[in-house]
Amino acid sequence: MKAKIGILVITLLIFILSAAACSIPDKYPGQIGSQYWVSDDVQMFFGFPAESGAGKAVGVIIIDNAYCRDLLLEWSGKDGVVNVKDCSYNLLFVADTVTNEKEQNCTFTIKSDRSGWKLPETIIFKLTPKIPYKLINRDPVPEQTTLDFWILQEVDSQDWSGYTEIPGWMGAREYYGKLYRPSIDENGDIIYPEECVKYLISAWPDYADGGQYVTRITITDPNVQFFGLTVESTREQFDEVLTKNGLKHETRVDELDQAAEYKESWSNMSYSITLTKRNGKCLVVIDAPVSNRDNIVF
Repeated sequence: MKAKIGILVITLLIFILSAAACSIPDKYPGQIGSQYWVSDDVQMFFGFPAESGAGKAVGVIIIDNAYCRDLLLEWSGKDGVVNVKDCSYNLLFVADTVTNEKEQNCTFTIKSDRSGWKLPETIIFKLTPKIPYKLINRDPVPEQTTLDFWILQEVDSQDWSGYTEIPGWMGAREYYGKLYRPSIDENGDIIYPEECVKYLISAWPDYADGGQYVTRITITDPNVQFFGLTVESTREQFDEVLTKNGLKHETRVDELDQAAEYKESWSNMSYSITLTKRNGKCLVVIDAPVSNRDNIVF
C-alpha cells in the first residue's frame, strides 16, 4: 500500500513539474538578454523588467512618426509566439518569433494584426544596452523639425498660457504657435500674421473618444522646418523626403480652389501632408482625420 502511495506521489510530482515547465516559455529573447531590444527602424523597443515575470516584456512603439503607444508583450508555451497588447490588455497583434543567440537578434513575423497600423510583415530587433533617445524621450517629433508640436501629439497636460487662441471653433480649439500673435494697427483693426504656424486641438481618433491631440498643423512661415523641409521646398524635395519617411504621394484636384496653382499630398495610415501653392505663396497643412461615429453636433 505504501509503495502504491509512493508511486502515486512521484507520478503527481512529475505531472506538476511537467506542467510548470510547459508554462514557462523557452523560446523568447529574454533568455538571451534582459537588456533592450530595438527594431531596425528605431520605431519600437521592448525589455524584460524583473517584475514582469518570465516571458513578459514591456515596450513602446511609434506609429507613422507620429504617436507613441505603450506595449505589453507575452510569450507563452514553447512555440515562440508572442501576443502584443496595449495597456488595457487589448490584443494588437500576434507574431511568430525566432531568437538568434549568436547574432543577438529576434525576428517577428506577424501572424495576425488587429492594430490597424499596417505593420510590416517582418520586424527585426537587435539587443542593445541602451534605449535610443527618440524612444526614451517618447518624442514623436521628426528630426530636423522646429515645430512646437507634431501631428497626433497628445497635449492633455499642455499649458497654453503662452499661446494665442484663435476663436471660432466648436468641438476643437486652435492656437497660433508661441512666436505668433495678431497685432492691432493705428486704426484699431486686428492684423493677423500672414507667416505663422497654427495648431488645431481636438479629440482623436473619434470625437466620442475624447482626449486632446494635435489633429491639424497649418504652416505658412518659411523659417519653420519639418523633416528638414519648408513651405518653400520644391515638390520634388517634398516627394523625395516624405517618401523616405513612409508617406505615399497623390495629386489632389480641388475644383473649389481655383486659385491653387497646384496641390500635392502625401499620406500614411495616420495623417496627410498637403503642399498648396496659391497666388504665388505656399501653404502646408498636416492633417489627421477625426471620425464622428455618434454624429455629435457641436
